[in-house]
Amino acid sequence: MLFGNCRINKLVSIKINGVEVERVHENKFLGVIIDDKISWKSHVKLKLSKSISVLYKAKQALDYKSLRILYCSLILPCLNDCAEVWGNNYKNSIHSLTMMQKRAIRIIHNAKYLGHTNPLFLESKLLKLEDLVTFKTAQIMSRAKNKNLPGNIQKLFNERVGGYNLRGIFNFKKQRVRTTRKTFCISVCGVGVWNKLNEELKQCTNMNHFKMIYKKIIFKGYRGWRGWLTSGG
Repeated sequence: MLFGNCRINKLVSIKINGVEVERVHENKFLGVIIDDKISWKSHVKLKLSKSISVLYKAKQALDYKSLRILYCSLILPCLNDCAEVWGNNYKNSIHSLTMMQKRAIRIIHNAKYLGHTNPLFLESKLLKLEDLVTFKTAQIMSRAKNKNLPGNIQKLFNERVGGYNLRGIFNFKKQRVRTTRKTFCISVCGVGVWNKLNEELKQCTNMNHFKMIYKKIIFKGYRGWRGWLTSGG
């Protein structure tokens, strides 16, 4: 597999002992499908329709609690697995997954086809895909802030330096990037997510406490609260 969009890659042929190595354009590694353009399209196209079909048929016999368990068993793992990697992507690349997730939530609650999903996610205590991606990204950044990441990953994040105790002392330094694709890397977009968090979250050293506070604020957003994660409350 050769990474990049350069046309010259199409002409490259690699041989070992005279035997040409077969070229592939995507490969599955640790449950994540990696493609040669690092677009994650192959991974995010992971079909959930079969699981949703099972959920739809099961609603005839199961109650809400059982359907939620089924959702967490069949659908949530597909959305949750490495979401901080492939989920930071172009919106149109993950739009289909967002729509399928909303359909699944409506099935669980036996809601109308076009019914608003915010109250349903709130009642189920489940995160929307976009919030799930940001939630997992923020966890990585919290570990980076507390220096709990492996060394080769930790060095991707640099704290702001300065001689004064100014606002933003817990922020990370933003990297300069040249391409849009690079902005989706967690070392770049993760810094943007972290720097927007309120000070309570940034100073939290316990991961379980961090998750609890973060989710609490997201669910406030589902209720219509507009402060989101950037205010002190």
